[in-house]
Amino acid sequence: MVFATSLLTYVQRHADADEDEDDDDDDDDDDDAASDAAAVDDDDCSTPSENLARFGSATQSSQYGSAVPQNAINPPISNEWGFTKCTHTSDNLSPAWWMFNISYGTVFITDITIYYRERFARRMDGFKLYISNTSNTHPSASDLCHQDPPGYPYPNITQTISCNQLGQYVIYYDDVQGPGDKGSIIELCYVSINGCKKNYWGSNCINSCTETCIDQHCYPGNGSCIWGYNIATNALVSRNPLGTKPANLATDGDKTTCSKTQGTDVWFQVDMTEIRIVTELYLTGKGCPSTQYGPLCKRTCPAKCLGPCDLDTGRCLFGCANGWIGEKCDQDHLTNGYRSSYR
Repeated sequence: MVFATSLLTYVQRHADADEDEDDDDDDDDDDDAASDAAAVDDDDCSTPSENLARFGSATQSSQYGSAVPQNAINPPISNEWGFTKCTHTSDNLSPAWWMFNISYGTVFITDITIYYRERFARRMDGFKLYISNTSNTHPSASDLCHQDPPGYPYPNITQTISCNQLGQYVIYYDDVQGPGDKGSIIELCYVSINGCKKNYWGSNCINSCTETCIDQHCYPGNGSCIWGYNIATNALVSRNPLGTKPANLATDGDKTTCSKTQGTDVWFQVDMTEIRIVTELYLTGKGCPSTQYGPLCKRTCPAKCLGPCDLDTGRCLFGCANGWIGEKCDQDHLTNGYRSSYR
């Protein structure tokens, strides 16, 4: 308790100077182990990638002084402390977290480089690093990339952690209270999130993943498919009824192009021309809610339609409610008059 009080007073007294000296109660062995960590330049990653931390926004569980979460993604690239250089969560709350939301959406993250505040490796004790597709700050164990084992020796204040995971959110999480502290404290001075956005790989992520990759996701290092490749791409496709658009649009790997047919006995057949082992089947449908049609599903089907209407024309496909006739069920059968029943 005495340690925490003296540290708080010291930091407040030197806030305007934007710097921090050695803490008298820091363990020299801890400092030496942390300081010996080799600095890593985020532009020299061994795996082809780019720093995705340039594209998105940072948040944190709380804030101490003027140490905002964005400090961790802005230069300088160092462990040097400063309220404008590093993040700092509250000194008396637990757990604590720092989160980065990648604006590209789901990306492939190869590794993450962390520069933690110099001489405070003990506050990294037991930290967890997650890569998730949700902004839940209590991520699932399946999203865990790395967990530091609690206790001495403390982790290096500069380290690159290999992840090789897909996700949109990077979460640094700490629920371990450091020696002499009153809560879990996070002080990140620089974070580099290395990888490629979806559909790209290679140096600076400029090469396109092959369209035969499922969902066009591939590894940044060599362009190989993450979830396997679509063996139906070169298959022979047939369907019944014939429809108006080519059948092979169903297997071309492009989710924006679709093969279309309709009727009472509809089927598609994919002939791969040889015996193949199929591990998974992905089906992507294109349509509207049952009451809508038109571009972006902005138009409402006729009110007297029985069931959904044609997505392009709004024509009632499954007949009309009792007493109504016409392609759009807009004519009164009894009077043979015309009534507007749709928008």
